[in-house]
Amino acid sequence: MDLFRTNNGISTDKEFEELLSGLSIERANIYLCSSLLSLGRPLNLKVPELLINKILERVGKEGTLSIPSYTFSAYNKQIFDPVSSKCIVGTLGETARKMPGFIRTFHPVYSHSVKGKNTELLNSQSPKTCFGKGSFFDIFCKIERSFIIVLGGSLSALAFYHYYDQLFSAPGRFVKKFKALVRKGEDVTEIEFDSYVKDYENFYIGDLMNCLGRFDALATELGLLQHIPFAGNYLHIIKEEDFRKLYDACLLIDQKYFLCSTKKEWEEYYPKNNFKMFHGKIDPEMRKEVQKILQSN
Repeated sequence: MDLFRTNNGISTDKEFEELLSGLSIERANIYLCSSLLSLGRPLNLKVPELLINKILERVGKEGTLSIPSYTFSAYNKQIFDPVSSKCIVGTLGETARKMPGFIRTFHPVYSHSVKGKNTELLNSQSPKTCFGKGSFFDIFCKIERSFIIVLGGSLSALAFYHYYDQLFSAPGRFVKKFKALVRKGEDVTEIEFDSYVKDYENFYIGDLMNCLGRFDALATELGLLQHIPFAGNYLHIIKEEDFRKLYDACLLIDQKYFLCSTKKEWEEYYPKNNFKMFHGKIDPEMRKEVQKILQSN
């Protein structure tokens, strides 16, 4: 089946199958984030479902696929209904939540559509925290053979790294309480939950932004992050354990260098999707300091 039309021609399902066959994701626990429009013009309404099914086939019955189905309902003063609240962070998340066999986890902001061996475990995420103990991310990271995949976007598209921010008490953020209305069956109740939010008064001042551009470049130089061409863009894949350890090291060495940028740099890396912008430009001394930490762990 033809999937996408790009400047270089047509991308097919066979090409996607070949790409997946080169990844060691059998029996893996996958977190998938995507930006399908960056891959090209979809040529069939079934493209999102086909991509999802191809990944499910690759991980097999012993694997699990999780796709963000975020609503941000709580922040928009809306009732979160796991059955009807639309995903607003991507076509794959909206598609997956309607597909047979997928279970949508219960959270007023960070719900996920999950299918596979670890569905029940991941569905036990607490609705009372976004990134703390018992959150989806906390549970996901404790499962063996876990990988993070970004299809067509960049690492800055991930909400996942905010879990590491809270886990490692990253400067520039603090725990804040929120309230949300949620529906379970016929009942609507109010719950309280926390998130790890930006401190704009003391840290993120001026045009300082969260940006994983240099982290991307560093992970690539260290051989931890793969970039595989597909359609009009790339598939990026990294082991969750490698992501976590490298993120921790970057926080210890220089958070603002590795994990932040100016607004102009952020716009180039994230909205304009130029993931290569810092590749080959990492300060060698900074890289050595990070490597020392990684080697000591």
